[in-house]
Formats: sequence, C-alpha cells, structure tokens
Amino acid sequence: GVVSFRVDNRTEDKRWDNLAAEERYDRLFVAYNASNEDAKLSLPEGNWVILADNQETDCRKPVALTDETSDRAFTVAKQSGIILGKID
Repeated sequence: GVVSFRVDNRTEDKRWDNLAAEERYDRLFVAYNASNEDAKLSLPEGNWVILADNQETDCRKPVALTDETSDRAFTVAKQSGIILGKID
C-alpha cells in the first residue's frame, strides 16, 4: 500500500535563521510506497522539489509530472519513499 502526508515544517527556532532561503522548506510532502508496483499520486498545489527519493538524498531536483494536463500526477517508485519540499 501507499501512505502519504504533509508536514508543516515552519519553526520559530532561531537556530535555523542562518540557512539560505533555498535550503528552507516551510511545507513537506512525504510518501511511502510499500507495494510491488509504482504508485501514481497527485501533487499538492504549489511548486515542489524532490529532496530525497529512491536514488539519492539531498538532490533538490524538479518533480517529474506524468501528465502535466491532468491532476499534477507524479510517480513514487515501488518499495520506496519520497520527500518533497515546497518552494513557494
């Protein structure tokens, strides 16, 4: 099966103030796909980058939409996870 959730990553902790804007993500989207098949999910509204996937961590690459004209669908590889950061 697949489980996904959003995380409010905002903080008032001053220790993070020294990070550059492109290194801070106020919202995260996390998905785990435990099935033996790739899963198609709908991307939440906004602009997102992949922070970690089944191939690498700290990658900061664009989300590849499977069909840009429909429901903003993207794929989570079988038996893997993905973490997205919102860049708005």
